[in-house]
Amino acid sequence: PSEFAIVSDQFFLPTSVLDAAAKQAYFVLALTWEGAKLYQAIQATLEEINSDLFPVSMRDVVLPPDPEEQLQFRTHSTGSGGTMFHGQGEGEGMIESDRQRFLSEVGKRLQGGSFGPSLPLAIVGAQDVLGEFLKVTKVEPKCQIEMSPDGFSDSQFAEKVLKHLERDRNDGAGGAAEIEQFETALAQNCAS
Repeated sequence: PSEFAIVSDQFFLPTSVLDAAAKQAYFVLALTWEGAKLYQAIQATLEEINSDLFPVSMRDVVLPPDPEEQLQFRTHSTGSGGTMFHGQGEGEGMIESDRQRFLSEVGKRLQGGSFGPSLPLAIVGAQDVLGEFLKVTKVEPKCQIEMSPDGFSDSQFAEKVLKHLERDRNDGAGGAAEIEQFETALAQNCAS
């Protein structure tokens, strides 16, 4: 870098802030109704984090239904030659409740783990999963990527996510938001 000197009452840091913003890392949560995986994206790599908290599947959080419930179903023939079906199954209410419990647990694992606010979070999932996750948790991602993580190989998934994160970084006006946040903190004597 070129050498220069500035005499001022404030620090001159925009170059270093821009550099930090350009190399910014993310946590990436790949979320489906069946499971959640956590990744760390640093520049051009996406690596899965394997810990006691992630990956997690719905079966880890929500117990499968009791197999004896299946015994409650019965069918019998009617006089008109049709068949009637009686019984009680899980129904939409139970499925929705299980999904909410699972997504809530994923949110707790994100907030309670060592992942915390250290890196920004990007969430990858289908639109309905993302909407429900944000509704039932207090997690505030920096960006959302609307695509189902299912159906991609690991390399295809990494390529798509990294391209989206790169676009998100570039859309951030070259770190302007980070500079503004730093300047605000500096004006309030909360930065050095």
